[in-house]
Amino acid sequence: MIKAVILTESKRWSYHMVRKPELLYKEKTVQFDSGSHLSLLRNTLLHLISLRNAYASGSATRHIISQTCTRLKRLINKLENNL
Repeated sequence: MIKAVILTESKRWSYHMVRKPELLYKEKTVQFDSGSHLSLLRNTLLHLISLRNAYASGSATRHIISQTCTRLKRLINKLENNL
């Protein structure tokens, strides 16, 4: 019983930061947490990794981009598990 309540609550918590259930990308509407959204996130991650590799190892910019990549990977994994 308690686990069920916690799972229900955790599903509500995961969306508290989302203001709009849809994203606008290249004049197309993409549903949040859909397969298309996941694909966009994967492409963004690939672009960020390429950008990160352009900066020297140990630079502050590379570090910030690396942190962003790590957070984006976590989000992608979370979404893959929920789909």
